[in-house]
Amino acid sequence: MELVNGKKISQRELEIIKEEIKNRDTKPSLAVVVVGNNPVSALYIKKKQQALESVGVEVSIYSYKEDISTEELVEKVSLLKEDGVIVQLPLPKSVDQSRVLNAIDKDKDVDMLSEYISGAFYNNTIQILPPVAGAVKLILEEHNINLQGVNTVVVGFGKLVGKPVSVYLEREGATVTVLNSKTKDISSFIKEADIVVSGVGSPGIIRGDMIKKGAVVIDAGTSSHKGAIKGDVDIDSVKEKASLLSPVPGGVGPLTICCLLYNLLYFHEH
Repeated sequence: MELVNGKKISQRELEIIKEEIKNRDTKPSLAVVVVGNNPVSALYIKKKQQALESVGVEVSIYSYKEDISTEELVEKVSLLKEDGVIVQLPLPKSVDQSRVLNAIDKDKDVDMLSEYISGAFYNNTIQILPPVAGAVKLILEEHNINLQGVNTVVVGFGKLVGKPVSVYLEREGATVTVLNSKTKDISSFIKEADIVVSGVGSPGIIRGDMIKKGAVVIDAGTSSHKGAIKGDVDIDSVKEKASLLSPVPGGVGPLTICCLLYNLLYFHEH
């Protein structure tokens, strides 16, 4: 079994991005909007900021209290002047997430979560990928995984992972089955899959007894469990069956940041 080294791949990609930024007349800038104090979000923001600043991106963090109103947050997001804008999810339940995401300027939406830019992706009219789909692509390309006609299962259909990843895989020629919370007996589907991508955010939901011998398993689910970041995959049992495993942390996460940067460069150039 081979373990995906997302950090190593990301270091190579970051060097490519750093050179690209050096050759530009102006440095790209990114605004990160944070509401409240979510520990998983705080960790990702810190990692994003370190990676972005290391390649020459100017990062501004805009932090707001949890009791901010939808109207106020929409106004603040719509007025941001940086080349790219990220609204860190999840937002408090009292805030209308869709309205806030749609307030991001269509030429700044590096996470591709507004209706306009996500619609461009689903209609195949834009040349960039949502960051997690881009990270999955980097992993599969790095390990020369052929997708043509390959039986693939995506666990979860959220807007950050499952939905964009399943669309990307289908476009690349994979035969894709999407499992959601209403799917009965998910293990029966997973056992038939040559590639499994999970993005549920439920620790250890994917176990070794579910996995076909030799399957490729990509864990794109993250959650906080007893103060630690955990993935959807029970690594100890799955590593006995998988031929390739992308772990949490250290797999998809670092590559997601690289793909976000590629999207920022795209918007900075256009």
